[in-house]
Amino acid sequence: MAAIPTGLSTRSENTPFQILGPLRINGAPVREMITQTKPRQLIATLLIHANHFVSTEVLTDALWEGRPPKSAGANLRTYMRVLRDCLETTAAPGQIVTLPGGYRMMVSPDNLDVTLAESLSAEGRHLVGSGDRAGGLAILDRACELWQGQPLEDLPICSTWRAWLNRIEQRRTELLHDVLPLHIACGSHRRAVALARDALGRDPLSEDLWCHVIEGLHAAGQPAEARRAFEECRQLLAAELGVEPGAK
Repeated sequence: MAAIPTGLSTRSENTPFQILGPLRINGAPVREMITQTKPRQLIATLLIHANHFVSTEVLTDALWEGRPPKSAGANLRTYMRVLRDCLETTAAPGQIVTLPGGYRMMVSPDNLDVTLAESLSAEGRHLVGSGDRAGGLAILDRACELWQGQPLEDLPICSTWRAWLNRIEQRRTELLHDVLPLHIACGSHRRAVALARDALGRDPLSEDLWCHVIEGLHAAGQPAEARRAFEECRQLLAAELGVEPGAK
């Protein structure tokens, strides 16, 4: 079967709001438009909860970690004006709505990378489950393309984001679990190896990821590279965990 093409049309840089990597609006790093950290943490928090009410208490906790200044309320209102100006300047398709006791960031699901990735993942899995492996893989691969690093990697991480970050990382792991075997089965071995290698940068002790690298290299007709990958895995697991690959 023919390999699935990469460089697909739906990529992160075409998604107006991006949080699956550095915080960006319309492809531009927000840190270049807003130099202060707290307004950027504020819009990140609103995007994490996109289309849902976020209380001023939650926002205050996110920005000041339970130690807000007396001017926190006034500061929040100032930061909101900064964010609204930024959205207007960039013509970004989103709106911050003021509500009693809080705010809501209104964003179409297709205009936010994390919600777009979720919808693509669901659509791709449905196609695969219906027997269209190639079509489903193409859509799942589009979801993979939306990840451009660690979520909000250019911001100090707020403690209130931790549960969301853990949940999103689990979804990324599940997506790779679906995608990697499909790439190998559909003949796109190099893509499988590249994705697995990238994931090993975040989780170098994952035997499953190493297995996908080794299997992909074998399937691509690179047995010497596969042996080198196995040896790299063996040495790493021995040094870090004191076990051989496959040992329990």
